[in-house]
Amino acid sequence: MEKKCFIGIIVICMAISVATDCAYAIDEVIIQSSTHSSPSTDTTIKVYFEYGNTAEIDGYYYTITTQSSHTITNESINTNDYIDLPNDLVSTRGDGPYSDGYYYLYIAAYDAVFLNPTVVGPTTRFGPMKVDTESPLFLNVTGPATTNTSKITLNLDSNEELSEVCISETGYGNCNNWQNLSASSIDYTLSSGPGDYLLFVHANDVAGNIEQTTSPFEVEYKETVIPVKAQAQSIPTLSQWGEFLLLSLLIIFALNSIRRQAYSSLRY
Repeated sequence: MEKKCFIGIIVICMAISVATDCAYAIDEVIIQSSTHSSPSTDTTIKVYFEYGNTAEIDGYYYTITTQSSHTITNESINTNDYIDLPNDLVSTRGDGPYSDGYYYLYIAAYDAVFLNPTVVGPTTRFGPMKVDTESPLFLNVTGPATTNTSKITLNLDSNEELSEVCISETGYGNCNNWQNLSASSIDYTLSSGPGDYLLFVHANDVAGNIEQTTSPFEVEYKETVIPVKAQAQSIPTLSQWGEFLLLSLLIIFALNSIRRQAYSSLRY
């Protein structure tokens, strides 16, 4: 009789466990943010997450990998890292250091169901997360070699996306006026009047790594010369010369006639 009661209790417990397991499904873990939501020089990766009702679960399994596809299952839990609820409720940090590249986080909640194998919830994927500790390989600058205004436009070219730029006229390393770069070009105003300038250009990639041009950019600022308008001189044409000569002859003939008449009057 006692043996039958014991077996009955076990059966009831198993039934309760199965019923409890079927009463709810483990939800997906919600990712809130990451230290690498944008490229970062940090060689460890920390991801913040949350779960709706932690009373339903015992913890999480996770992995950080370069693989763009991965699923955490009950059969594969031993190949993943785990987080117990009492130890860390909101974040996980990879051991690191991670080398430069793209990484993905896969995380799933689990429940160690009584008398049943561990139940693992759906896998949440987050990424890619980029670790970037190296400066861009190159930074090239093009623009006008000469200008007649103090404001010029410089075009920047690099193998990486750039986020900030700083230009100095005194040398590399002497740069404090960083500006956000929203396009591949930037307007720069020369510091003083006409003359020869050397522009030392620095730029940050999105992770904050600094690169500079291999040589300064040279530009000559020339004074604007306002042309003087020449006074127009009219040159008489051949017909105008003829008219002038005819008019002169008529005047001379008229004067001679007047003189002769006056002389004749005096004689008589």
